[in-house]
Amino acid sequence: RNFKDAEELGPVGDVLRKINEIPRIDIVNFGFPCQDLAQGGKRRGFEGSRSSLFFEAIEIIRSKRPKFFIFENVKGFFTSNRGEDFTIALRTIADIGYDGQWQLLNTRKFLPQHRERVYFVGYPRGECKPGIFPIGRSATEDQQMEKPTKPSSQYARTLTARGAGEYHSGMQLLKINGKVRVFTEKECERLQGFPDNWTEGVPKKQRYKQCGNAVSVPVVQAVMEKIKCHL
Repeated sequence: RNFKDAEELGPVGDVLRKINEIPRIDIVNFGFPCQDLAQGGKRRGFEGSRSSLFFEAIEIIRSKRPKFFIFENVKGFFTSNRGEDFTIALRTIADIGYDGQWQLLNTRKFLPQHRERVYFVGYPRGECKPGIFPIGRSATEDQQMEKPTKPSSQYARTLTARGAGEYHSGMQLLKINGKVRVFTEKECERLQGFPDNWTEGVPKKQRYKQCGNAVSVPVVQAVMEKIKCHL
């Protein structure tokens, strides 16, 4: 609805079946569901049906040879199956002739939401290594920033697909003038960096779910600004 010129190609399986009909692609960006990798989930890793979407994305990259590809996932991707899943990802990327670099970025560098996510940028091996990361503070400053601290009212907890608009254990509440309430849909959009009312047009529950599943816009923008310099 928000991208009038976008062409929907259908399920990824359909895309793979007609991959030869698709013209050259400069950038592939993708995400694969985090539930199999998240520390709070059952952690099936790449054996889970949802996380196996990673390999379908790799097939598209192998076929179309983009100049860059980008994916994002949860912090638990580093430790899923004692680090074996991240190792498999690196090996798979290397096997199709790509190198990559990555950084754990926190949305709170840009917006008042504590949201740690792995951002990975890949590019064909043998070309000039692009300087994408680090973004933001230096590694030393990041380490200082990420040390455990007492909960702060300055940052919202990570928005999730369960919805900030529903009462459940561990959810984020606001206390204003002695009254407690949940985030509104518009506040969730702002915490992710979307324009106001970006998710209008679907049921309220779906608006919360979309915000919780989304990537934080200014984080992606920062990554893309670095990539633009190398295109």
